[in-house]
Amino acid sequence: KVWKVLTDVNLTRHWIRLMWDGFQTVESDWKLGSDVLWKGAREKTEFYGKILSIKLNKLIEFNFVLNDPNISKQEIITYEFEKHDHYTLITISMGNFGDTHEHELCYPGALAGWNRALPKIKKLAESF
Repeated sequence: KVWKVLTDVNLTRHWIRLMWDGFQTVESDWKLGSDVLWKGAREKTEFYGKILSIKLNKLIEFNFVLNDPNISKQEIITYEFEKHDHYTLITISMGNFGDTHEHELCYPGALAGWNRALPKIKKLAESF
């Protein structure tokens, strides 16, 4: 269920807005090498990436790049799923925020975004 909440475009719409203001959805067919598009207002692609590794219900790893020709820095986002008897533990890793001072300043916002989104992800997964 958690996998579905993180990969179904109809469900990503419900939590991505909590993570980053202005975002509307995360879109992909979630196959190795496929695009991952983080879209904002008017379906504009704000961030993009490619699926680097995927194991159904266990792992999704993709790169993440701002859609700006002046910025080439990319990050790696990893979702790891660990199924237990009555719940699924998800571990999310997102980039290296210590590589530059400017990037370090982004860490509190990324952490706050996931802290807002994760309760919604949990609620959605528990609703079906």
